[in-house]
Formats: sequence, structure tokens, C-alpha cells
Amino acid sequence: MLSLFRKSKKPAPALRRKQQARRRLRAECLEDRRLLAGVVNVDTTVVGDLTLDGDVSSNRIAVHGTAVPGQFVIEGESGTLLTLDGGLQTFASLTVNGITDDIIVELGHGDDIFTLGDNSNPTEIGENLIIANRDDDTNILTSVDIGEDLLISRPDIAYSELQIDGSIIRHNVDIDNNDGDTKTEISNSEIEGTLFISNGDGDDVVVVDATSIGAEQFFRPGGPGAPADPVVSITNGDGSSLTSFTSANDPDTTGFLPTGTLARPTIFGGINIVNGDQLPPGLIVAPPTAGGSTPTSLSVAVDIVVFNQADVLGHLDIENFDGHTETVIVDSNIGTDTKARDTVVPTDGGYGDAVEIANGDGFDLFLSQNSTMQYGLSVDNGTGSWGSHTDIRDSEIGGRDTGSLGPDVAIIFIGDDGDNVFNVSDAGGGSAFDGMVMLAFGSGEDSVQFMGATSQIEIDMLDIDFDGGDDMLFMENAEVKSMVNVLFGTGVDTLELRTDVDFPGGLLGTILLDGGAGADFYHVDNVLIPFINFDIFIP
Repeated sequence: MLSLFRKSKKPAPALRRKQQARRRLRAECLEDRRLLAGVVNVDTTVVGDLTLDGDVSSNRIAVHGTAVPGQFVIEGESGTLLTLDGGLQTFASLTVNGITDDIIVELGHGDDIFTLGDNSNPTEIGENLIIANRDDDTNILTSVDIGEDLLISRPDIAYSELQIDGSIIRHNVDIDNNDGDTKTEISNSEIEGTLFISNGDGDDVVVVDATSIGAEQFFRPGGPGAPADPVVSITNGDGSSLTSFTSANDPDTTGFLPTGTLARPTIFGGINIVNGDQLPPGLIVAPPTAGGSTPTSLSVAVDIVVFNQADVLGHLDIENFDGHTETVIVDSNIGTDTKARDTVVPTDGGYGDAVEIANGDGFDLFLSQNSTMQYGLSVDNGTGSWGSHTDIRDSEIGGRDTGSLGPDVAIIFIGDDGDNVFNVSDAGGGSAFDGMVMLAFGSGEDSVQFMGATSQIEIDMLDIDFDGGDDMLFMENAEVKSMVNVLFGTGVDTLELRTDVDFPGGLLGTILLDGGAGADFYHVDNVLIPFINFDIFIP
């Protein structure tokens, strides 16, 4: 089983540059980068295309469509002037016609701000929007309809910000950033193809809010075809990161998106997320607090992934390299066959798969609350000694036998050599595991708890392998249906099976509770449950 969690090699050096190359401490005189506003050439010489060519100044340009197809208004802001097709005359604003293909934005060096669209009229681009960033650039898209792809690249090491709101991209979004901090926010929008984001070293924020991605994989002329895999790929280089898929909690009110667009984000396919190292070894800050609120910005060195009221109709793979991590899944269906929109998703389903998380050296938090993972959950916390904290509340995990974890597997959890906490509880909805729950721990002091409050926690099969250290298993109001195998190692261990704990009966060899070597403590209310190598009763 451990081979399932063998981490892949890091991406190519071009995507994963060393942390020390980014942060070098030295004293130097800083240049003043507040450059004067410059001149941007509006080029319409290629039939159907609009190209904006900037200079080395900090330019600010606003572009929006009109009610006339192919007509665009270009305005220079904050002193930026415009020229037309390389002419010498300058303008504060220009109106151009016949733009039916690509819009290309190359504003050059300087800290540029490019705004496309407004709320007065949808801004429609016939084919592609291509943006080449250089220095600290900000791009803002509002109520934009892009007929094909959105392509953004940045060869320089600088800050980059992208805001997309109330927009439709008919095919793919490809964002390729270099080193430097980045912020990408996509809200109330629809990306019908794939979303690929590649960020270099730096602190990266990616927020996808009330946005559906990948619907064209299932609903296109000629039939659904083969879904792309993955539909979403996000690679963050070394540094802290926040990646979030959330719901706006209210329906679309812009009137721009198609009727029936969901405020709840739906990903029509798989997701791959890769986060690089956070800090060099020995400089990792204190871990975040277990059970604390999830931050919306990066104030600590940690890689954060959040799904809040989201549906993912495919696998979720998260690979974190060294550093602290926090993964939060709340009110979501991950790796699901559940149909979010019957007009889009094939009636036969079958596109779901497991949630797989592989962590490096660091303290790892995981929370699942009021969520489902039909194809199971796999968490590998590496081989370090930081420990981990896992909370599963009111969630249903497992039930499908065709996913990557194999048949009859609900959870595979691997702790590191630190102190690991694995808690399952309910606050009203109940938790259920349709398949084997397999937990393996290292040499730390580990704690496992299954405690139902308002309803009994249901587990098909339970397999726990404690290593050395003083470990504990506590169960209350929980049922294991067909097999129990719990092995403690050396150390002072504790077994507590309190009220309403039911293990399988009537089948010989289905229960093994072994305290192993050491003076171990026990409390077992159900006299029908056998156990060995526990010595000291606790009331």
C-alpha cells in the first residue's frame, strides 16, 4: 500500500527554482520604480486583431466593448496617452472597429494596470485574449466573453495580479507566471475548458469563487468526448500558498451568465495541485493551530487548500513538498458522480475518483466537515517528525470500488514520526466509512478517536497499526461491521471502548486487539469484545 503514496519527482527546475535563488539578504540602494505614465500604441494593422504595445513606463489602460459587434473603446488612464497604428499623434481615448479575432496586450516594462470590460455591456472577444506581463502588473476582467482561450505569461520576476469577475471563457485559461508573489481571483464566472496555472517561487494566492470549470468536457457538439485530465492544474513554486474553491452563497445577479449558472463552484473533472517548499530546512515557523479558523490571506508560512461548498466530478490530487500544510473540505462533494447540472453531466456518471494528499516534512492539518468523498481518501504525511492533526466530522467517505484506491477502501492514512491526532466525530449529520479504514503511524505518541454524539459512527472495516510511542485508541458510539485489526507497539498504550461500541460478532478471527509490549491501560464496556496484552484497568 505504501507504494501508492510514493511522491513524484519535483517539476522541472524552470517551474521549481530553489528558494535561496529568490531570497538573498543584502544591503543596497533601491531605485525609485514609480515611473511616469507613458504612451501605448493601439495597433489594428492585422485584420481582426487589436494589439496594445506599451513602453517602459507605468501605463494604465481601460478597454471595453460596445453594443456594436467588433467595436472597442480604449482609454488611457492616470496620464497614459495613446497612439494609433504607430502614428505620432496622441489621444486620451480611441474607438476602433472590426476587432473580431484576438486582443493582444503587451504593455512592456513598468507597473501596468490593464482593465477589460465593464458592467454596461458585455465585452465580447471573438477568439483569444493574450496578455504578456513584464514588471508588477495587474489585469482586471469584468463581464468579458472570450470566444476561445485566455493566455497570460510573464517572463520577469515580479508581482502579478489577475482579477476575473462575471466572465465566460469558452475554452481554456493558461496562466504562466515567473518567480514573484502572485494573486489570482476568479469569481462568478465560467471556464468551459481547462484552467492551468503555473506560479514560480513566491507567495501565491489562487481563489476560485462561485465559478464552474470544464463544462465543455461533457457538453459540446458531437457529444461529450473524453474529459481532459486534469481539468484544473495549479502548480505553486517555493513559498507559502493559498488555493481556494468557494461558493458565493447567492445566485448570479449580473444577468450576464447563462440561466442556471450555479453560485456553487463545480469542477467537471479532476484537479491537480502541487505546492513547493515553503522555507529552507531549519527555518520553518511554528505550525498553525489545530481547529483554528482558515485564513483568507497568507500571514504564516503554510500551504493552504480550501474547498467550501464545491463539487468536484473527478479526482483531487494534492502534493505538498516540505513545510506546514492545511487542507480544509467543508460542505463539499469531492471525487463525486453526483450531477450538478443534468443538462451537462452525462447520466451514466463514472468520472469521480479518490482524494489523494501527499505531504512532505512539516506539520499537517486536515479537516473534512459535512462532506462526501465517494471514491475514498488517502493522506500520506511523510516521514518527518512534526506530527499532524486530522478531523473528520459529519462526512461520508468511500462506497465506490472502481477508483484508484481499489475496492473496499475508504481511507488510507499514514502518519509521520511525530505526534499524530486522528479524530472522527459528528455534530448531527453523522460520519460513515463505506470500506476499510486503514491507519498507520510512526514512532510518535499517536491518538485515534471515533466518537459519535447524536448518531453512531459507521465503519465497514478497521485496521490500525501503531508503532512505538505511547498511543491511544478511544471509541464511543461507534460500530465496526465486519473486521477489526488493531496492533499497538512498544510504549504505554491506552485502549478505551466506551458506551455503545459494537464490533462484529459471530465470526471467528474478525477481531484482533493487541496491546503489544509494555504496561498498557484499558477500559472496555462491551464484554463480548476480546483483547490481549492490556494490563491495567482504568475506570
